[in-house]
Amino acid sequence: SVVSFNGGRYDEVSASNSVIFVGQSNFSLWHGMESWYANRGVPVRNNSIAGATSHVYVEYVEELVLMYKPKVVVCIVSSNDLAYHQMSEKTVMNNMKEFYNKVNENIPDSHVIFVSGNPLPGRNEYFQVIERINNKLETFCNSKSNAYFVDIYDINMGYVLQYPVGWDTWTHLHQPELEHVMGDM
Repeated sequence: SVVSFNGGRYDEVSASNSVIFVGQSNFSLWHGMESWYANRGVPVRNNSIAGATSHVYVEYVEELVLMYKPKVVVCIVSSNDLAYHQMSEKTVMNNMKEFYNKVNENIPDSHVIFVSGNPLPGRNEYFQVIERINNKLETFCNSKSNAYFVDIYDINMGYVLQYPVGWDTWTHLHQPELEHVMGDM
């Protein structure tokens, strides 16, 4: 049997799903993701890894995405690139484009949705960099017929301003307040 990453766990692959989520803890700790989408008739697999970076998305694209042949891939921008690895904006953008290209070359009829990076307290020196990456990624998506950008930056910033009350919501996207945004994609 084939083994795949799934929310920090290893699970045997069953039937392929039509939507694959790839990201870091923002997605991997969204514990109700699969059931939340299943209740809406959307088969989802959460192949996110806590602590992941855009480099991980590219390096493990086969195991995380390609082997499933999904119709939709949802990928979130990670501030881990900046905070843990001091990657440049250019490197992050190149990784995101390479991820898209690998998915598009291997599954040309798929759609790739990029979700904006989050502003996080303790990483406030990266807010402007994250905004610039988000803007560049949105421009990139607008140039492709099968790439889309979902901007959750302002929603997350609203929760940042409620610190510490909103911490669990804007740090990890498993709260009902954000699920409606992701569910409307």
